[in-house]
Amino acid sequence: MRMKCLANKAMALNRQIHLKWWTKSRTKWVEMNDKNTRYFHRLVKYKQRINSVMEISVGGVCLNETKEIMGAFVDWYKELWGSEESDEVDWNALESLNWRKIPKNKHKEITSRFSEKEVKAALNSLGLGKAPGPDGYSLEFFLNFWEDKQ
Repeated sequence: MRMKCLANKAMALNRQIHLKWWTKSRTKWVEMNDKNTRYFHRLVKYKQRINSVMEISVGGVCLNETKEIMGAFVDWYKELWGSEESDEVDWNALESLNWRKIPKNKHKEITSRFSEKEVKAALNSLGLGKAPGPDGYSLEFFLNFWEDKQ
């Protein structure tokens, strides 16, 4: 029990130390970011270096030219996702599957329009504080202006 307590205290202390250094680094960044300083340029060069691929090995061959590396990535993803001609549907394979049919009494329910009450219930069930949708409006916007929509 005592060891567990000590371990928890050590973890908490480690988190505090980490937070202290993280905060210091952010403070330094805020101070130096807008200035055209050596610190800023070193930081940019470092980030560029860690975010770039200098060489890769494909099939035992080392590639280090930019065009070769880009081509290797393109080829890898093409193989992963298949060719562009793979859009053809094998209807025979689909028909051989044992599909369950929707009962006729459910058909109308499934194909009918959503009621306003259903939409409001769905909106209320979602979590707040999320990024806006493709239209630029957040969930909070719709909830706050629901009555004005009428």
